[in-house]
Amino acid sequence: MSLFKSQEDMFAKPYRQAFAVITDGKAEIRLTGLPFGEYALVVFHDENKNGSVDHNIFRFPKEALGFPNGYRFGLKQGTPTFEKLRIIFDNRTPPLVIRLE
Repeated sequence: MSLFKSQEDMFAKPYRQAFAVITDGKAEIRLTGLPFGEYALVVFHDENKNGSVDHNIFRFPKEALGFPNGYRFGLKQGTPTFEKLRIIFDNRTPPLVIRLE
């Protein structure tokens, strides 16, 4: 899981990263000490454990990805941007459920 604070950081240097073990098709990540604010979130299944999303020769991801806000990677939705993946984290934010595809 990679968390970003701005568009400039997107897919370059995450503000924070976290990793979890998948058990029975599910994983849970809890972030502590995260300041309230706006963030963009990308979750991916790092199948080969190299710390990054691998791509094919056409630059499409080879590993499963998940995003908030119903965004799905594909030609119809366009490039993922901070605005499309933006979440507001405050004391009322419920737990997020992200499905990987």
